[in-house]
Amino acid sequence: MKLLLALAPLVCAVQFSTLRYGLNKTGMKISNPLMETQLESSAICGIRCEQKSGCYTFSVTKNSGDVNCRLGGWKPMLAPDPNSEYFVSPAIPTAHTLYKTGMKISNPLMETQLVTSTMCGYQCLQESGCYTFSETKNSGGVNCRLGGWKPVLVPDPNSEYFVSAIPTEYKRVGTTTRYVKMEYEPWIKATNPSYVNKNWNQSLAACQVDGGWLVVDNDSTIHNYLYNILMANGIYPGYKCLWIGGYRTKITLTGLGQYNFGNGHPDGGGGCLHFYAQYGSDCCGLWSDWGCAGTWDGYFCEIQLP
Repeated sequence: MKLLLALAPLVCAVQFSTLRYGLNKTGMKISNPLMETQLESSAICGIRCEQKSGCYTFSVTKNSGDVNCRLGGWKPMLAPDPNSEYFVSPAIPTAHTLYKTGMKISNPLMETQLVTSTMCGYQCLQESGCYTFSETKNSGGVNCRLGGWKPVLVPDPNSEYFVSAIPTEYKRVGTTTRYVKMEYEPWIKATNPSYVNKNWNQSLAACQVDGGWLVVDNDSTIHNYLYNILMANGIYPGYKCLWIGGYRTKITLTGLGQYNFGNGHPDGGGGCLHFYAQYGSDCCGLWSDWGCAGTWDGYFCEIQLP
């Protein structure tokens, strides 16, 4: 009797774990686990996930007599493995908010039929590059469409459009739907001396990690914001330049120093754009063209919502 009582809590825990996690994919395993261990069964792997802070998914790979257990967060990297199964928790964190009603994504990254909008939100959390989704109610549940930060939207009275939380380091520009962050590399080096300044393409890649892009300086609101943030942070004495979007930007010029270009620019120095606050008599918030492989003082990233 004592033995049966001692085993009862474990049996309950195994049943709870089995119900809590659902099989999501077969033939896939987590390649960047939070933790990896060898265990007796899939159920015990689920228990380990419940006990591990930040664990919402796990994979099990069957081998001789037991399983290789790999714990993951909401969007782990997966790799093919014929002997593996991938499980997920239905307990979705609050990651998306309703942004627009009566609108759906017309150019989805992926489209699928699901039972509920919660499952659509979970699907977005699992899909690389997904930051928004729309759900359209129908007789079978919801039509789920996944999108990036700025998908094309079309009207649909039965649809709702949801967006992920904007990363906190991005600040909204006025009343627009554009969010910008500045990465000033001398500040980064102050705490990380081994940091290497980025060229234009490396800066773009860093922005794309957030689902964003190098900021496009195409209206006065954005232009003034970039200038003011440099001035407010004292990033203007001397020629301090930050990369912005604009790879071989097509504009009509009849001479140097026109549009947003500073004195003597564009001078054919390259196909990528810098933004600087002021330099000598040049003011206030200007462009210069430079070779894309060069490195300067940082870059501006942007995320846009529809």
